[in-house]
Amino acid sequence: MESISLTLKLTNKLLRKIKIPTERTSIIQDKIEPELKLRVSYTESSGLIFLLLLI
Repeated sequence: MESISLTLKLTNKLLRKIKIPTERTSIIQDKIEPELKLRVSYTESSGLIFLLLLI
């Protein structure tokens, strides 16, 4: 599965606007805290995956 990586400032406003991808996984890295990453993807079996990665 392909993924798209972005670096943005993670805010409540941004989180509410995120579009759920139908074919790919989106990985968004926070500008302020680079260790904070958000992975957003859609799967047929479980519906929506909205995972916050703290590395």
